[in-house]
Amino acid sequence: PISELQRELEKRDTKISLETRFPKIFDQLRAIVQQLIYEGGWNPQEIEFTFEGPETEDLYILQARDLSLRDTKKIQRFDADNDTLEKIYLGQGIGVSGGAMSGRIVFTLEEIDGFRR
Repeated sequence: PISELQRELEKRDTKISLETRFPKIFDQLRAIVQQLIYEGGWNPQEIEFTFEGPETEDLYILQARDLSLRDTKKIQRFDADNDTLEKIYLGQGIGVSGGAMSGRIVFTLEEIDGFRR
């Protein structure tokens, strides 16, 4: 789970959360959400991220997208040739969905109620 609240509400069979194990990473994610949604006016986001250590500079946002993609005409696309892609290649990984540190990040009871619906 991401937060302690999520761990408790979902009765996860774990004693850790991102919030307790990596508090600086959790706080940085929270700041990013604050900036995107509350200051920038974006829709709620599904954010895929990874981190290589406990410090904020170790956090990498891999992608973010609206939780609800109903109008696919609004999705921007780009094309790049292989040479360009090779120059900007950062690394590779595998999906860890359902792992020890997966979940949703919410900050209010209203947001939690919204996910339950």
